[in-house]
Amino acid sequence: MGEARSSKHKLTIQTRFDKIAATYEDTIGARRQAFNDSVDRIALKYARAEARPLSVLDAACGTGSRWTRMKEALPGIELYGFDASPQMVAIAESREGSPFNLVKVCDLTGISFPDESFDLVTCLFFPFSCLTSAADRRKAAHELARILRPNGLLFVDAINRWHLGEGEGFHRSWPTAIWEYLRSVVDPNLDAGDKVYSTQTGGAPLKGFMHGYSKSSFRRLFTGAGLTIEGEWVIGYNTGRIHAKTTRGNLLLACRRKDLNGRGK
Repeated sequence: MGEARSSKHKLTIQTRFDKIAATYEDTIGARRQAFNDSVDRIALKYARAEARPLSVLDAACGTGSRWTRMKEALPGIELYGFDASPQMVAIAESREGSPFNLVKVCDLTGISFPDESFDLVTCLFFPFSCLTSAADRRKAAHELARILRPNGLLFVDAINRWHLGEGEGFHRSWPTAIWEYLRSVVDPNLDAGDKVYSTQTGGAPLKGFMHGYSKSSFRRLFTGAGLTIEGEWVIGYNTGRIHAKTTRGNLLLACRRKDLNGRGK
């Protein structure tokens, strides 16, 4: 039952991203630029402090627009990418000034790069919220840890299941947040924290799927994969502001792989 449910949600996600690939940057990407810019500033600040040259992977890279901008701030890096959507990868490959040395189709649960390949990995704009089962989430966290070199650094973000918004563009109440979570607990077609939704695309409804994390459950995924949490932030979805209060935004982690002697950097 669980495997069939997960496969159904995976098909929903695949269909959605294939259909929105061509308009993704001008719609969803543009609306969330403040959030993404804030995340990028944090990641680049850490990356500039790392030993050079860097080998970098953008996991679930989408259309490649993010690192097209970011690569200018890290000259001399080797940049690789992958995404589960063939349409997204085709755009990333063909875009003028593509930043990638190589970009290919693969999935977070089976990353087709060797062990200890990268100094820096980014997995941003909520790929972990598109993983449809607890087993896949654990496997993906271990895969990202596997491809990091000792002392390598991972930046990963996710949708906060208790995000109430900043009162600008998005807002929900505590009763709504609690009701949505409880509904996911009792629905046999969902895991706790899952949500199935629909938006209008090209004048027609298009289903989507997301998994929301608590701050502690998101941390546990990566500490369970052997990584140490080096930094964590709550970032407003509409403004990009960093908040002390967990309910004000979505989640970002900086995770370090310990070196061969068991030490973090």
